[in-house]
Amino acid sequence: MHYYTLDSFVDAKQILAMEFFYTLPENGDIRVKNWTLMQDVFPTVMIAVVYIFAIIFGRLWMKNQKPFELRNFMFIYNILQVIFCSYVTYESAYVWYEERYSFLCQPVDYSYRKTAIRACAACWWYYILKIADLTDTIIFVLRKKDNQITFLHVYHHLTMLFFSWYGGKYVAGGQSIFISILNSFIHIIMYAYYGLSACGSHIQKYLWWKRYLTQAQIIQFIAVILHSSINLLTPCNFPKIFDVAFLVYGMSILLLFSNFYLQNYIKKGKDKKTT
Repeated sequence: MHYYTLDSFVDAKQILAMEFFYTLPENGDIRVKNWTLMQDVFPTVMIAVVYIFAIIFGRLWMKNQKPFELRNFMFIYNILQVIFCSYVTYESAYVWYEERYSFLCQPVDYSYRKTAIRACAACWWYYILKIADLTDTIIFVLRKKDNQITFLHVYHHLTMLFFSWYGGKYVAGGQSIFISILNSFIHIIMYAYYGLSACGSHIQKYLWWKRYLTQAQIIQFIAVILHSSINLLTPCNFPKIFDVAFLVYGMSILLLFSNFYLQNYIKKGKDKKTT
């Protein structure tokens, strides 16, 4: 019979804590200390607060306004998104290939080696793009597309804002690169779709593949869940707290997107057949 003392439980707790926060820089990655918006999380919190207020008061203001067209702005904005998402995808994929990153375990390289800095910069640009993504919602507000300002939409934009900041601050590289590659690539397709849609009805009639874009997003979240699960179970000097965060978030957003797909494509398709 084994007897467990209080000290053994304390030791186990300490070991678990070390596993979860292993190699996590206490005050963040020193390389990004002086980079724009990376000193602390406060500016990101303020951006989130302004974003929420812009939605609330913007919708109130727009009640007595005609919806803005914004077609030229939307086209330019989406093209710029495609360009910058392509850049982040390329930089992240380059580092992944050049360093022969492992799908099972890839610690963060906190050195000043060329590829390590490129990985770090890619994660920072990824965060900047998540700030830019908030413009999507402002466009919906100004065009009075209130039906598109859903819980899923706002939740996804706000959570990705903070995930990308914490990722860039603490784990800019390593296993985080997988997410920046995958998500940025999906966003290339997504913003290309919206850019073409902004061209008008003569182009929109050819955009029959929106359903498949949603399917690609769902596959993306499944891939993140699988990747995070494997990383969590694999002994690795990458902080497990981030694996857990990616896993839990992946499951939450997968459920929300799956419900969106069910309501907008499966149920609506059945309703059309019955009418």
